[in-house]
Amino acid sequence: MEQEKIDKDYYRFSEYVSLDRFNTYWFQINEVLNLEPKNAAEIGVGTGVAKYLVEGFGVPVTTIDINANLDPDIVSPITAAAAALDGRQFDVVLCSRVFHHIPVSDVEAALDNISRLSNRYAVLVLAAEDFRFYAALRLTSQRERFFSIPIPLFIKRFLLRVSGKSDGYYYNIWKVNSSSRTKKSVIDEVIRSKFHIRKSYPVPKNYGHLIYVLEKK
Repeated sequence: MEQEKIDKDYYRFSEYVSLDRFNTYWFQINEVLNLEPKNAAEIGVGTGVAKYLVEGFGVPVTTIDINANLDPDIVSPITAAAAALDGRQFDVVLCSRVFHHIPVSDVEAALDNISRLSNRYAVLVLAAEDFRFYAALRLTSQRERFFSIPIPLFIKRFLLRVSGKSDGYYYNIWKVNSSSRTKKSVIDEVIRSKFHIRKSYPVPKNYGHLIYVLEKK
């Protein structure tokens, strides 16, 4: 799937924005707003939900995307975003679920561009290889109690093969922990070349999404 050619209809709310995915939106937006920025940049437009909600809390957002069909403010790949904005910087740069669409070899260049765009902070959401059983319990008028049990990844890969549900798209993207080159420890080390990692955690209801809150060195 070529990211610069995806039509806007791909991101239709009823089809793309599942409740699980909206949970990830909450965490990334919460982290952005907790940093109390006066402005922000978002790399990867997607549905536009993040920009809409962040701006709803009074923070103007400049959007950057390789795909002109999504109507970003700036059309540019992540590896050239800083040059495309000609020296502009933002209090926070949000980049959610973009990295797995670029080659692993471009991750360092992508981080360099985010660092150059940021005055101080960045919030990343990275796709992670994961397979687990989730369960929740909630009593009336009480908060939901939630837990998960990890399942070995080889079982996931086996099930994908025998079910016929695996496709070229799945195998042509990388995720954290999907190979020896993309182990979390390796990706963290690359990130630390440009940023301090203030915090890093999986989204509680979707361990396939890793949240990073970063501060420039």
